[in-house]
Amino acid sequence: MTDRFSPVELLQFVQLLQEVDHPMRETILAGPVFRYLMSHPGGRTFKRVAKSEDAMFYSDGAPPEGKALLLCFGGLIGRFGVPIPVILQSLDAARFDLALLRDPKRSRFRLGAGDFANGFVDLIRNVDRVFTPQRYQRVISLGNSMGGNPAVQYALLAGAERAVAVGARVSSDPLRLLRRQPVPCAFDPVCDCMRHRPMRGLWVYAAENNEDAEGAATLFARAGGQRLALTGFAGHNVVARFWEADKVDRLLALLLDSDLPKDRDAKAAIRHMPAPTPRTNRHSLPRRIVSRLRWIVRGLLGKQG
Repeated sequence: MTDRFSPVELLQFVQLLQEVDHPMRETILAGPVFRYLMSHPGGRTFKRVAKSEDAMFYSDGAPPEGKALLLCFGGLIGRFGVPIPVILQSLDAARFDLALLRDPKRSRFRLGAGDFANGFVDLIRNVDRVFTPQRYQRVISLGNSMGGNPAVQYALLAGAERAVAVGARVSSDPLRLLRRQPVPCAFDPVCDCMRHRPMRGLWVYAAENNEDAEGAATLFARAGGQRLALTGFAGHNVVARFWEADKVDRLLALLLDSDLPKDRDAKAAIRHMPAPTPRTNRHSLPRRIVSRLRWIVRGLLGKQG
């Protein structure tokens, strides 16, 4: 429920919970997203517009000229490592608009983005039509986990200023071919045939996670860019680690504004940085409570509308 709502929507939900004095109010508000919401006042000018079931847009409504568009390719469960209100609370709505895409087919967006696009080429066209990236001063494509490689592919094909892949992994296409399984969209633009296109790329991963390190090394070999390895951490979800340490602001500054080599042949050395130390334990709510929470939200927001 909290994955795609804006901070202001969650605040409205909190207000409704308090008004009806719901018996689960304290349990719900003790969840990590709501605790973070109440202790971090940022992001409250973002408004959510559902462009489709699988494409969300967050903006303060101001004209895009002079802003940056963050095009986020969600991971396995459709988010950028953490619920989107956590990301929005660390962004300045005067500088950024954010579009979040998810792939319910879990095809790494090669079959599109659910009801938003039927394939990757269709996705690029629909991003142009719906989010008008050409009006923005900057366009940054970001992907977490299975969304990492698609973010890089989009940047190459559409000409985004930079691509950011967090916890990207090597494609399983060769294994699928050996097993005689279908492989969608065989052409991968992150290859030697596209080396003439400039690319500013940042590949972020846990230094002690072998699969993610291999994924970053593969992107580096094919597209250059900068690798950022977090030492003292073996997990896959880097973004969540920064959330647990209350350092999301620091992570986003690195992802969005750090200097990157433009020359794809620059072969920059790996940059190492200690992983932040978690400050609190942000265990998710039990699944049974999450299920009831969705039902409560539908009821309360339905009353409001």
